[in-house]
This record gives sequence, C-alpha cells and structure tokens, in this order.
Amino acid sequence: MSVIDKSTNRDTALEEAFGASVAELYAQAAHLEVCAALHRALELRSFLAVAEE
Repeated sequence: MSVIDKSTNRDTALEEAFGASVAELYAQAAHLEVCAALHRALELRSFLAVAEE
C-alpha cells in the first residue's frame, strides 16, 4: 500500500493548510512545480504515514 493511500492523524490539518485533499496535493506535486512548503509537508506526511503504521 502506498503512503498516499494511508491516513495519518495530521491529514486534516494538512488539507486545511493547503486547501485540497491529500490525494489532490500529491497529484499537484507530481504534475506541477509546487512551492517548497508543500513539497516538504508531503515528504513529512509520507514519513508520518510509515511511522504511524
């Protein structure tokens, strides 16, 4: 299972901060130049998903 599909306890905060669902944020990051803050937040979220598992 991909970290994109796993939920974390901080997903709601991330969605509120960037105004899109986690899946949409990963899609944006894959296809667009995104700000450094979003890129860093998604890296940390991926780590958190694995750590919470």
